[in-house]
Amino acid sequence: MSIYLRIILVVISMLSMMNVMKRVRRFKLQIENSIFWIIFSLLLILVAVFPDPMFWLADLLGIQSPANMVFLFVIFILLIKTFNLTLEISQLQYKIQELVQKIALDENKKEQRSGQGGKMSKVSVIVPVYNVEQYIKRCLKSILDQSWQDFEILCVDDCGQDQSISIIEQMQKEYPQKIKNIIRGTKHGFGCCKRSRNKGGIRGIHCLY
Repeated sequence: MSIYLRIILVVISMLSMMNVMKRVRRFKLQIENSIFWIIFSLLLILVAVFPDPMFWLADLLGIQSPANMVFLFVIFILLIKTFNLTLEISQLQYKIQELVQKIALDENKKEQRSGQGGKMSKVSVIVPVYNVEQYIKRCLKSILDQSWQDFEILCVDDCGQDQSISIIEQMQKEYPQKIKNIIRGTKHGFGCCKRSRNKGGIRGIHCLY
């Protein structure tokens, strides 16, 4: 092995070690990876300073040039490192796939819990309506102005003869997210409100009359 090759090995090894030490903190290199490259650089320095083991191995394996033995030694170590990195990448890809599947299942469960018709309101407020055109607007505004906002309003028409439903429909256009349905019923008094639960459209967990 010529003196020039030995000098090149020493220089390259020193530069590699300095580069590793410089980038460990900057790129948060894992400890095992930084240790590998430092040991690898030290081995190259030892081979350059003490080339006798390379001569002995070259004679033992029938390799004519010790320089070729050095190249084979470097290639062998880098192949092992590349194989280990491939295994780590495969494991990471498998973990990522598992994580993606878990996130998808969790999102699906959340969507199922939220209900088929959108997010469920906490409270459904059922308002009976029968000839209350003088009061219905103030009633609905009072409900809408509450500090608790996780609710829906369902108005049950008990076949009144005034303009109550027209007022409700106008307010429904102003507050479409709160005033959900106007349930048409037959004249049964307050019992019409309770029977309105069976007509659908009520998505609240709790129901207030």
